[in-house]
Amino acid sequence: FAFAVSDEQLGISLLHPRGARLWRKSTVPLPARLTGNMGLRLTNEPDNPVALFLGLHAKSLKNGQKSQPFEFRFDVDPAYFVAMPDLREGSRCTMEDGVLEYVRSMESLEDVGGLENLKEWLVKRRKLFSPEAAKAGLNPPRGLLMMGISGCGKSLSVKAISSLWKLPLFRLDMNKVYSGNYGTPEGTFHRAIKSIEAVAPAILWIDEIEGGISSNTAKDGGTGSHIFSAFLTWMQEKSAGVFVAATANRIDLLPAEIIRKGRFDQVFFVDLPNDNEREAIFRVHLKRRGNKLEDFDLPLLSVATEFWNGAEIEHVVEAATIEAFHRDTTLTQDDLYTIIRSTVPLSRTMSEQIKFIKGWASERAISASHSDK
Repeated sequence: FAFAVSDEQLGISLLHPRGARLWRKSTVPLPARLTGNMGLRLTNEPDNPVALFLGLHAKSLKNGQKSQPFEFRFDVDPAYFVAMPDLREGSRCTMEDGVLEYVRSMESLEDVGGLENLKEWLVKRRKLFSPEAAKAGLNPPRGLLMMGISGCGKSLSVKAISSLWKLPLFRLDMNKVYSGNYGTPEGTFHRAIKSIEAVAPAILWIDEIEGGISSNTAKDGGTGSHIFSAFLTWMQEKSAGVFVAATANRIDLLPAEIIRKGRFDQVFFVDLPNDNEREAIFRVHLKRRGNKLEDFDLPLLSVATEFWNGAEIEHVVEAATIEAFHRDTTLTQDDLYTIIRSTVPLSRTMSEQIKFIKGWASERAISASHSDK
């Protein structure tokens, strides 16, 4: 990106690495002079995704004045990120025809029921991206792998990391990388890595990593093995500014090379929530919908949903709330029981698979939860 700044105008150009001009934005008026280091305030929101995507930091405007939001859009070769939409319209910014997606996270650790071991690990490392940590000789964390049973809070936890550490979160879509719609998969993957490094410090989220980087792709002898090797090398040698948050459901597909120390700082196993965690999950979702917690017997609800995952418990609260809203009445414990009785949990339909996952993970990861008391 090239910038031209005068007292009242700002011009922005997007340049190809080889020097060709791909896009140019007409100069736009600045409502106030920018202060401090080079920065942009494109909206009134301090964590504007455009500013983060450009690798810039929004600075306060002189005399506290605010600029007006405007649509920032550019059109580039499909191999690059294309057509940035107006970011005021949604909570996430999709780079159309691109493989990276900015995800604006509103979740916090308080929204995650249970997983106390994982939370403690994250809290202890929240300041490691700071200059003070660097002066103390501490390196920022490199990455985290959360594997386990579907619906137990892995994706939610990734979003909470972004909020806790106050770092932008970008999701890499491996299906798009392999699609070939954005160039060769190897080239697309390398460009995505370069792009996330350009906006560091940042979090790179690889959801269901086994779908794109697994034992199967490592052995195919073609594109998959090349990307697998490139990922391992990058994880080993990457700069400290990018934290990789990866999640996996089919953990048996994960090769030993990914799990070993030196690539991820820690590997957590996310199991079905225990008694205390199910209470915490009910507490989160009941409180979020404006219910008084004293009106519900959380220990009994926890017992009634033994071996349920967090997504199923959320469904119970959501469905019961809809029924109560339809009747124009307040939500009751009986409403929750009605939905519980009509729901078949995943643990019943996939009992053998869950048993296998627990056995496999017990020797390869530490539990994200405290032991049930």
